[in-house]
Amino acid sequence: MIFNLFHIIFGYICFTASGGFAERFINLCTAEEIQLWRIRKKPDGLTACTTVAGYRKIKKSARGSGMRVRINRKVGLPFILKKYESHTGLFVGLAAVLLILSLMSNHIWVVSVQGNTTVSDEEIEEVFSDAGLRIGVRKNKFDASDINSDAVLSIGELSWASINIDGSVAEIKVREALHRPSVEKSGNTSNIVARKDGQVEIIEPYKGSAAIKSGQTVMQGSLLVSGVTQVRNGMSVFTDADGYVVARTKINVSVPIKEEITVLKPKTKKIYSLYILGREISLARRKKADIVYRHKSWLYLHGIKMPFGIFYTQYTDFEEEKIKVDKKTAELAALGDYAVKSYHETLHAQIISQNIEIKNGSVAGEYDCYENICQRVEFETEETEPLSEE
Repeated sequence: MIFNLFHIIFGYICFTASGGFAERFINLCTAEEIQLWRIRKKPDGLTACTTVAGYRKIKKSARGSGMRVRINRKVGLPFILKKYESHTGLFVGLAAVLLILSLMSNHIWVVSVQGNTTVSDEEIEEVFSDAGLRIGVRKNKFDASDINSDAVLSIGELSWASINIDGSVAEIKVREALHRPSVEKSGNTSNIVARKDGQVEIIEPYKGSAAIKSGQTVMQGSLLVSGVTQVRNGMSVFTDADGYVVARTKINVSVPIKEEITVLKPKTKKIYSLYILGREISLARRKKADIVYRHKSWLYLHGIKMPFGIFYTQYTDFEEEKIKVDKKTAELAALGDYAVKSYHETLHAQIISQNIEIKNGSVAGEYDCYENICQRVEFETEETEPLSEE
């Protein structure tokens, strides 16, 4: 077997020798130290195999024995390389790829996240990257247990994390923490007062005692729920008052109509970058802008995100420009501003009726609403010593 492997590596030639004297041919080859094997006698001569160097010297033995030599086939690596010598670059490239793959197998190239619902993949990957698990890192350059601990401490929404390595893929498995609803605790004393004028429709004191009745009209600052409660023995008990008071109120909204309005003109620029094996290569300089939007497109194979992608960052700047408009356009612009302002003013109110009109150079509206008008106001208490009887 070693003999055959040796000849395949260095190459050999199988030939046919015909006519003349076969025995003399073999003897002359032996005298010239030409190695022959697989010798087969034929009616008109013989067939055999020899080395490449041996075939170069075989013509002298053939002439001395009166035989004619003809090549049947060439076998071995030298002849294969010669046949494909025009494709040398292909073989070199293949060897380079195999070498690169061998080196890359010692690194992490794909990072995936499982088990998260409220915390995003990007946030988890960023925290683990800061802790040491990033694309391109060598497998023996990070401690999974330390990284898990650091990540759980950094992300309060996680209760547990684990890293599983499969080849060049790192799978991050997490479990999110269950948060109990926080209970508001207060050891202060306070009253509930009206934050605006209105006619009380509903009053529900949760803590403390009601200071008004349904149907009563109150002014801003009026006491609604008192934090001081009288008990049977005549003593006063102080508490942190709490309650729900709904009153019928009015909300007025006004926006002036301007002959000159401000228009924002956007100016947008996109900058692309390539993401290759943990490295981002930007095709232009990054810049600052009023609005920055970043988009990432990843390469996926069989549902697995690969370490290749095309990113682009969109930078948008706005330039203010004041322009004069006609009356109708000015009114439309004012109506738009009024819609935004009235939305915020009446966001926490239930509208009963509304009246909107354009007059005196403005868009004005009045809303009849139901609102919770409670506002907590703390007050301080101090203990007094009882009067001594003389």
